[in-house]
Amino acid sequence: MEYKAIRSRQIKKQEEELKDLRKVILDEGNYPTIEQIYERAGRFRELWSIAVSGDKLREEWGVEEAGAVDCI
Repeated sequence: MEYKAIRSRQIKKQEEELKDLRKVILDEGNYPTIEQIYERAGRFRELWSIAVSGDKLREEWGVEEAGAVDCI
């Protein structure tokens, strides 16, 4: 009888672990693909370059406000 109780607990534990694994697999759908990561990194680099260029222009022209650089 004790063997059956132990075996039953082991089965329940394995079923819970299986449910957890299924959750992990389902959650992976929320992560971006490699292509999306590269696309986002490229967009970030582009925006970063624009921001750095704007800072350099402000320094060169001695402009305090960011809006004034946009008309150059």
